[in-house]
Amino acid sequence: MKKKVAKLIFFLIIIAILSISLYVTEKKSIPVVGSFVGILLGILLPYMEKLMVDLSDVNLWQVELRKLLRAEILKKNDKVRISFAYLFRIKVDDKYLLVLNGRGTQKYQSVGGAYKCFQAEKEYLSNKFSIVDDDKIQLDESSRNDYRLHVPVKNLKKFVKRFNKTKGRELIENLTREFKEELIDSNILTF
Repeated sequence: MKKKVAKLIFFLIIIAILSISLYVTEKKSIPVVGSFVGILLGILLPYMEKLMVDLSDVNLWQVELRKLLRAEILKKNDKVRISFAYLFRIKVDDKYLLVLNGRGTQKYQSVGGAYKCFQAEKEYLSNKFSIVDDDKIQLDESSRNDYRLHVPVKNLKKFVKRFNKTKGRELIENLTREFKEELIDSNILTF
């Protein structure tokens, strides 16, 4: 981030110097130098715009998304698959607790899973952000309303911002559902 800010400040200084030079050459009627300075400004200004946009990318995923868009690997109307989940790290005697995956894969995993949203939130997301359920995992009662979705690239930043602010989903203050399902209901832990 510091590097981006330093680069932006450097180019702002260069553009300020060039702008002053352009003004002076226009006042003193030196058209050749003025034209040269104008060309330089025309080259630098679009680069400045990119630098300013890059400053708004504060998370690694935003930086990577911007790179994919600029390389035209992704288009704004493409949909990307997202999955928001949480995991519990339970360590006993230098060993981690793993539970058998409930999807019949015969693999073990940490306790936890995809965040759930409430039905009203799901409808809001569908209408506002054009999200659709992920079809890579079969939709059943246990995966209904999971945050495993396809989101149009153009809506991704706003969608993540909504996820971070909404109360219409499981919240960090209460992630007992997966703990209860995977440890208590399965009788791994008994009370």
